[in-house]
Amino acid sequence: MAALLFTYLLTFLLYLSPQKQHHRPSASGSCCLTAPARLHALEQETQAFTGIDMFTCLPALLTCTGQQPILRGPGAKGCLFALAKIKRSWDQSSDRPERHSGGERRRKQDSYESSRVRMRRAKSSWTVYNHGKSASLLSLSFGLTIIALIMAPINIYDLVVVGSGFAGTTTALSFMETAKEKNNTTAKVALLEVGKKDERAGASRWTMAYLRLDKNNKFDPNWIKLVEKTSKGLADLDYARKLEKEAPLTAQYILDRGVELVHHEEPHVALEFETDGSFAYPKGGGLAIVTALMKKLEEFENAEVMYETEAVKLSLGSDGRVNGVVIRGNDGLLRTLNAKNVMLACGGFEGNPEMLTQYCGPNAVDLPLIAPGLKYNRGAGIRMAMEIGAGTAGQFDMFHAECVDTRTSKPDAVIWGHNYGIVVNRDCSRFYDEGCSRLFESFELIAYDIWRHQNQEAYFVCDSVTMDRMRESWVYSTTDLDPERGETVEELAGKLGIDEERLRRTVEEYNKACPEGAADEFTPNSLDGKATKGILPPKSNWALPIAKAPFYGYPLKTNLTFTYGGIKVDLDARVLSTNNVVIPGLWSAGEITGFFYHEYPPASSVLRSLTFGRLAGQNIADSIKG
Repeated sequence: MAALLFTYLLTFLLYLSPQKQHHRPSASGSCCLTAPARLHALEQETQAFTGIDMFTCLPALLTCTGQQPILRGPGAKGCLFALAKIKRSWDQSSDRPERHSGGERRRKQDSYESSRVRMRRAKSSWTVYNHGKSASLLSLSFGLTIIALIMAPINIYDLVVVGSGFAGTTTALSFMETAKEKNNTTAKVALLEVGKKDERAGASRWTMAYLRLDKNNKFDPNWIKLVEKTSKGLADLDYARKLEKEAPLTAQYILDRGVELVHHEEPHVALEFETDGSFAYPKGGGLAIVTALMKKLEEFENAEVMYETEAVKLSLGSDGRVNGVVIRGNDGLLRTLNAKNVMLACGGFEGNPEMLTQYCGPNAVDLPLIAPGLKYNRGAGIRMAMEIGAGTAGQFDMFHAECVDTRTSKPDAVIWGHNYGIVVNRDCSRFYDEGCSRLFESFELIAYDIWRHQNQEAYFVCDSVTMDRMRESWVYSTTDLDPERGETVEELAGKLGIDEERLRRTVEEYNKACPEGAADEFTPNSLDGKATKGILPPKSNWALPIAKAPFYGYPLKTNLTFTYGGIKVDLDARVLSTNNVVIPGLWSAGEITGFFYHEYPPASSVLRSLTFGRLAGQNIADSIKG
């Protein structure tokens, strides 16, 4: 900007200075060409030399905004040499044909196209002349402007992060903090968010953010075995071990930055966690995490957050290194952010109907999203990475799904506890073994069944024995509506909108199959082995009769939470090619990275995003020079 101001000041001073007139013979030794003819000849030479009309390209040049220049010239040295010739030509020439012999004759000759002369003269003020030809005053200004633009430093970020959820925000903050520790005071990061400021962090801001941690913030040691089991050996176990090792440090990381963790002891639910009957979650949910981390990030002067900014394409250098990202702002224009490193942390493809249909089948597009922010997860990061040869991991035709309260629009209104009652479809028929396993081992499988086979309609039914016990727990606190209630099973059916007589018969059949005395000793915190007899499907545990009024129920449907397939990374969060070679300059963390197969081992996704985002930020800072 200072260079441009200097250019215009110099032009103004030159404009005020007196201009001498000189005679200059033509190249052929005869008198000079007329002004219009000379202008026309020089304009043709200029366009032949540059391949572009300078008057036309000026607006494009002036739209350079500190990113990669839109128009590239011969370089500052070449422009300086050309301008020296322009200045010499300007001092030695005149545009007044009256000063040369035969002026009267030439004036008559020029009258034929006098109007064109005026237009060309106006245009010539924006034309750069080379090879020692003359130039107008504004040509000099234009040339100096080009030099200022070429010589101005290009804005290069050390890191551009795509996505401001758990992984993206943690990466940006960890990078800036590590750079500061290394006395790198010039480190710069840009954090891109496709949504508006009040929508930032996508789905991360809506989740309850359950963490598989014990009271000492130690990660569940059983998780790795569970990953191996649920993925049928397909998941990267070294990656899982890395998460187990780093998770306690991640918990401390967010605690040190103002996040308050609640350690919930759960005596009423059979958890699959080996965490002393407890688990953790942030007070205030996922929003509390991203708010605390973003507040710390905004304290850095060289940290820039760009809202309503969409990442479109990765930029590559001639050596194949990722050196930036093409973005589109809310003005619709494309720009390139030059960067030494790019982090992709923009989620899966939950909000992309085409990708859902391609990978998950035709009915996947009908799945409601569990949180508003998922609509921005269109698979852009996965697509951009695959375009340059990135490898993939995770099961692309599977996704994490949960049963939610059909009646509410509240995000993440998950209904738990269906293990301890019965679940029926629209015809009031049971369709699976509700007591097949612990709560977190079965809730996703139920969601799949409701989506695939029950036309997205099911109902959880229990009596006061179950509800009174479970209400002391957390399992029904995610919805903002009380359960439907009836003094009789028929009354409950009416409130749920299903057939009263059919539900009554289903409950009676189920009660007859329950073992005697099952309700006398209700132990929901362990697999009790109390199973039904003589009915299909069976109920393997917690076969308590639904007999004590009042009766309660929730209508259920399945919501899409996140997709499993994504980018393949190594243990340092570096993106790998299809041949397992590191792609220089490209990193990724969070749900965009593929890891899960067949089934989600719960309460681990948030920790995974935070952990590998934190590690990526540190690794990127270590890889650059201050």
